[in-house]
Amino acid sequence: MAEQILFGFPSKGRLQKDARAALRRGGLSLLEEKGRAYLTKIAECPEMDVILMPAHEIALALAQDDIHIGITGRDILRENFPQRRFRETFLPFGGCELVVAVPEIWMDVSSLDELMDAASLFRKNHARRMRAATKYPSLARNFFSKRGFADYRLVESVGATEATLTRGSAEMIVDITSSGQTLKANHLKRLSDGTILKSAAILAAPQGRGWSDETRRLARRLERLLLQALRPNHSDRSAK
Repeated sequence: MAEQILFGFPSKGRLQKDARAALRRGGLSLLEEKGRAYLTKIAECPEMDVILMPAHEIALALAQDDIHIGITGRDILRENFPQRRFRETFLPFGGCELVVAVPEIWMDVSSLDELMDAASLFRKNHARRMRAATKYPSLARNFFSKRGFADYRLVESVGATEATLTRGSAEMIVDITSSGQTLKANHLKRLSDGTILKSAAILAAPQGRGWSDETRRLARRLERLLLQALRPNHSDRSAK
C-alpha cells in the first residue's frame, strides 16, 4: 500500500483564505474539518492527507522532510532555512516585498547610500549605532552585508514592526509590505533600492531524503495536480 502524502495547508489568516479560494476555483474540494481537527482531505486526492498548521510550522516541516508538499510564504523559508533548497513555485496570492523603510521626514534619505551616510552621522552625534527593527534578521543582515552597510544594529521586532519608531525603540525598519499603505499610515517610506526579497505564497516541496521511489513519484504527481488547480491561469514560474 502506498504511503499517504502529507500536504501542509495554512490553518489561519489571509493565506488560508486565499489558498482555500484558489483550490475551489481550480476544482479541488478541501473537506471541512470537524471541530478542532487538524487533519482533513481533498476529495479528489484520496492519497493525500491535508495537515492544517501555521505557515511557520509548514516551513519547518518542509525543512525537516516531515511533509511532502506545503503552502507557505517564500519569506519564511528564506529567512529560516537559507541553506536548504526546495522546489518552489509562486502562487497567485500573498504577494509582498521585504523592504528597508525609514521615516518620511528624513528628506535627505531615499537610497541605501544616503542611509549609510545618515547612519554614520547618527553614530557620531549619538555615540551609538542606528537601530533597525525586524522579524527577518538573517535576510536583513545578509542584504546589508552585501551592500557594505555595517553601521547599524538589528533589534527584534515584537508586535507591529512599523510601531517601533513610535515607541522609540528603532530608527528604521526592515519589514514586509504589500500595498505600502501600512508604511504610509505610520509615516514611513521605503528606500528606492531597499527591496531585499520579493515574496509570495509558494507551493514548496523538499528533496525528500530517505523517501522511497514510489513515495517520490506519488508526491510529484499530486504536486502537479495541486499546481494545476492553484495556478490555472498562470504560467509555471518557479521561485529563484
